[in-house]
Amino acid sequence: MKTPRVAPRILAALLMLMTMVPECVSFMLRSSTYIRPSGRGPLVCQRARDARASLAVITMVSENRRGMLKGAISSLLAPVFGLSTSVSESMAAVPTGGSVAVVGAGGGTGKECVDALIRRGIPVRAIIRAKTNSKGKDFVLEGDSSLVSEIVGDITAPDTLRDPLKGCKALIFAASASKKGGDPQKVDYQGLLNCAQLCIDQNIERLVVVSSGAVSRPDSAVYKFLNLFGSIMYWKIQGENEMKSMYKAAKAKNPSFSGSYTIVRPGGLTEGPSLGVSSIELNQGDTKSGRIARADVAEICVESIFSKDAADTTFECYYKDTAKPLEGVGLSNLFKKKTSDTEAQSNLTGKERQGDSWPKLFSGLEKDV
Repeated sequence: MKTPRVAPRILAALLMLMTMVPECVSFMLRSSTYIRPSGRGPLVCQRARDARASLAVITMVSENRRGMLKGAISSLLAPVFGLSTSVSESMAAVPTGGSVAVVGAGGGTGKECVDALIRRGIPVRAIIRAKTNSKGKDFVLEGDSSLVSEIVGDITAPDTLRDPLKGCKALIFAASASKKGGDPQKVDYQGLLNCAQLCIDQNIERLVVVSSGAVSRPDSAVYKFLNLFGSIMYWKIQGENEMKSMYKAAKAKNPSFSGSYTIVRPGGLTEGPSLGVSSIELNQGDTKSGRIARADVAEICVESIFSKDAADTTFECYYKDTAKPLEGVGLSNLFKKKTSDTEAQSNLTGKERQGDSWPKLFSGLEKDV
């Protein structure tokens, strides 16, 4: 087997990174009073009600150093040894500073968001309502758990999240109503507003909200069907609208406020693997939808954090080969139909966005008024 030739500049960079390891290890040992490892499971278990500002700062600094180290090593080794970083196609920006918090991390989409962040070497604060989710399953993470802080908190009780969110770069809101987690009014509406207020108060750079396609179209069959479950669509759109008003008011009150939001409205969710950015279509106006894997919704949520084009925008997302007008998407999703090129051309709205990279996909999105 031929040994790969490592360029001198890469060797030098690796040596520099190696000198950082003792400092990171030493820092984590000094922080052992606050952070307790637990094998390959979640590294940190800090109950939100016991959180203190000092703990949040210590956790954030430790997370950032480890994340920077892992990300740098991965980036250097990938081209040398032909390794895949799993995100080479999708990386739109190199994250700098701060962890990303995920509320609803115990759910299907939330867990995918945590995994997507881990793959990028980004420190995560996974916020869950309880160790056991609404389906009776324990919260278990895959991948590198050393990047994850597991926090038990309640979005309907914002004081349980105030300290754990300190120092975060962004918050992904992936929570939704469930049998044990609360009804749509408490979770999808009030829970979102609670999180938005915390982001505004702490000047968190980006709030990413996972909503739903057809949420602004009460006359559509998709809206009517989903709304049978506790009026969830009604409360989702109420939450969207009030959250946007809160951000608008915050910017009017304080010109130096730099926070922004992104509302992601996925089509019918599937459990399949990620198909990648080239398979995705974005749209605005809530007139089209389709199907999309939770894994790719997570990719969109994570990448939008680092996109200026995605700031203060609302858009729908689905696979372009499943795109249908709202009036026909229900049956299409049910029977897993695909959309032909001819059909796609006949249903163009003029606001479709496609691209072979995340910057291209987000480019041209219209800002919310």
